[in-house]
Amino acid sequence: MLGSISEITQLWGRVLKKIENKLNEKQLYDSFFSNSYIYEIRDSTLVIVVNSKVAATLLETRYNSML
Repeated sequence: MLGSISEITQLWGRVLKKIENKLNEKQLYDSFFSNSYIYEIRDSTLVIVVNSKVAATLLETRYNSML
C-alpha cells in the first residue's frame, strides 16, 4: 500500500513516463499530462489534478483505460 507523499510522487512519475512513451506526441503530453499529479487515492481510484477542464475531460474520456 502506498502511503508517503514520496511513494505517491514516484508512482505518478512512473505512470507519466509510460504515458509519455505511449503517446509519442510531446505537445499532447505537455498540454494535458505533464503538470498533473495525484491528489489522493480512494480505495482503488486515483484522484488526479490537471490544469484545465479540457484536460480532465480528455483524461476521463480518451485516456481513462490507459490510466
